[in-house]
Amino acid sequence: MTTIPTTQHAIQITGVDAIEVNPAKPVDAVGPTQLLLQVEACGICFSDTKLLHAFDAHPRKSEIVSGLTPAELAEIPSYKPGSAATVPGHEPVGRVVAVGDAVKHFSVGDRVLVQADWKHLKTARSNGAFGYNFEGALQEYVVIDERCVVSPSGEKFLLSVSDEPSAAAVGLIEPWATVEAAYAARERQGLLEGGRLLVVADEGADVTSALVLAEAVAGDEASFVARMNQRAEALGMAGTHYVNPHGRDHDLQYTTAADLAVLARQVMKNETLRTICATQYKRIAKTNLTTDRYYFSNNALIISSTDRRKLEDYYYAPARGLMTGYSAAAGYNLVATAKKGGLELICVVLGASKDEASGNKRHYTDAVSLFTWCYGNLQYAELLKPLDPVCEVTVQLSNTRDAMTLVAPQGCWALIPADVAPAEMARSFELQQDIEAPIARGEVLGRVTFSHADIPYASCLLAAQSAAERSPLLFVIDRIGNFFSGRWARLVLFTTVVLVVLYLGLTILLNRRRRVQKARRRAGGKGPYR
Repeated sequence: MTTIPTTQHAIQITGVDAIEVNPAKPVDAVGPTQLLLQVEACGICFSDTKLLHAFDAHPRKSEIVSGLTPAELAEIPSYKPGSAATVPGHEPVGRVVAVGDAVKHFSVGDRVLVQADWKHLKTARSNGAFGYNFEGALQEYVVIDERCVVSPSGEKFLLSVSDEPSAAAVGLIEPWATVEAAYAARERQGLLEGGRLLVVADEGADVTSALVLAEAVAGDEASFVARMNQRAEALGMAGTHYVNPHGRDHDLQYTTAADLAVLARQVMKNETLRTICATQYKRIAKTNLTTDRYYFSNNALIISSTDRRKLEDYYYAPARGLMTGYSAAAGYNLVATAKKGGLELICVVLGASKDEASGNKRHYTDAVSLFTWCYGNLQYAELLKPLDPVCEVTVQLSNTRDAMTLVAPQGCWALIPADVAPAEMARSFELQQDIEAPIARGEVLGRVTFSHADIPYASCLLAAQSAAERSPLLFVIDRIGNFFSGRWARLVLFTTVVLVVLYLGLTILLNRRRRVQKARRRAGGKGPYR
């Protein structure tokens, strides 16, 4: 016979973002319609962190309004609606160790899996739920009332589990749960005497999984992080530095909104990742031990499910992804993508907070506001069609053409104001000067920039529409002309002229002297002999 202690270890959420370990929480006694479950293993996931951040604002933390009377609810010690501290943790496997006299469907020794949502117990916006307005299984023992887990129609929310499968095989379906010294054997068949559940609140298997993947890819964490930083540098993410592969806060790990937008753009080029990021949920088919299970994306922008939106409604139909993130230091963060009318946008919101009055998370509301403004005030317009003539430039040294038509090889698209027609965009050109043949078709010869109200919106390269051959004769003539038009050529010519003038002058002078000398000799020969 199991000896039931009077106190136990438990995790309790006591307020918004307030969680604590209680090493001496009382083990409640069972009433006539109640049973006591000794927990073997328990799952925990993002749903529990949502409860942690929302607490009494969470729809499943509110009071039960139908299914049980207030007097009946008051008989259940584990009923903790509103601002009452509660114990998170759902879908546990456990053993029934005590039952009340009026319990009809369960017996001591039964091994069961607890289904979290008790849909016959209604709240104003949701339903009764194990781990929310009823205490969950992140404790060693939990009291469950039979009226909560057996509906008036006979549906049971405690599913029988045989002794063969391990508690981990049944209960730890969600990968954020783990255990510490809790099992006597590797197969995790039963609780080790003195063993306790390790409750995961903010750390967990997301870290472990990231480390395992890092080691599988690169051999060790440091090598994988080095590759992360190399890839970030290759993408031009100059404001980003990684120190771990799981993204937990670190003083030397940082990024910027612009860099995350660059990364998001790269991610969205991968069709597999696009599909994953746009997936609202995955269904895990039922087995002989469980019903169908649905695991939803933690990005509330893409969740259209009516039931899920009762819990947290930020659905935005054009949204296609991407990822959310939260830490106490970083706040609420979101990298989101949306597509509407052929225009796909990326939005990055960092360091957002939660509105204390309404409970709204501003990273979602801000993203929707930004997307709404963009789709209402901007248009993605084609400013140039591919290969359409744009302008002409003068071409030299060709005997077949004097001008070349320039085109935009890929065309030009841009985000421009919704009330401006593409034809109204002003154009300015940066064109090469003194363009000479030969010119190859497609050779870049300039750029055009489109602007409106002195604001530039797009710029694209301009290339030659066709080829232009060079004329050898024109080339030779041009080079000769260029030579004589150059500074040094002018200096040489001037020097040559000066030398020629000097030469001519000296020649004339010398010739004159010779004539004078000859005349004197002739004149001297006719006089008396001496």
